[in-house]
Amino acid sequence: RFENMLAESGKIAARISPGCEACVLSTRAEHLMDQDRYAEAVDMKLHALAMAADRGLLKEAQRRLDWHADHMGYLIDMGRLDKALELAVVVASLLDEKEIESDVRLRAMFATLRLASARGELETEQPVLKVRETAASTGQLAFVVRCDLELARCRRAGGRHDDAVSAATSAAEGARRLGDRLLEVETLVELALARRAAGYEQSAREAGAEATALADRLGSERWARLAAEAVDGHQ
Repeated sequence: RFENMLAESGKIAARISPGCEACVLSTRAEHLMDQDRYAEAVDMKLHALAMAADRGLLKEAQRRLDWHADHMGYLIDMGRLDKALELAVVVASLLDEKEIESDVRLRAMFATLRLASARGELETEQPVLKVRETAASTGQLAFVVRCDLELARCRRAGGRHDDAVSAATSAAEGARRLGDRLLEVETLVELALARRAAGYEQSAREAGAEATALADRLGSERWARLAAEAVDGHQ
């Protein structure tokens, strides 16, 4: 099993370097998350972060910001906004450091944005548009797609259903051009939800079915389930 392979890799990594061990542990957490084993995944993600810090891997501000922003994102995905908020304090304290590279800074900005959205604290979509503009100007196209995805969610929640469909369509097309198939699944799920909210039932089912088929091909249990729920209208 893949999980057993990761566990063995962790043992080998521990003999090579503490950095390798922490990275493998983080990857194992992502595998648990994909299996909907959220409680175990949260514990393992936080353990990987603590291990990296304890073994002196996060002394540089950029690496510390990168790890905290990355783990913030996964905690948001797993619904642990309380833990994500704790990491957000560290992220906020590092964003103004001069030596941070643009892609790491953008990842941190987006994680902060996602947390605010998940907590219902985005009163307008201007913060999303600002991050999107930064992403576009620096050529970070994956973050442009993720911002379009976030715009779709915000607009759908605000009842702007046709605008949500437009943003979700842009996100799905962008993910397809990037060749990021897992991101494409996520955008197709949102497209299905946006179309259903706008009253386009048939096209919603088509997007959901496409997401389900792609998630199955990728072997992602989590996104296959979410896509199936979007097809059935249970989200």
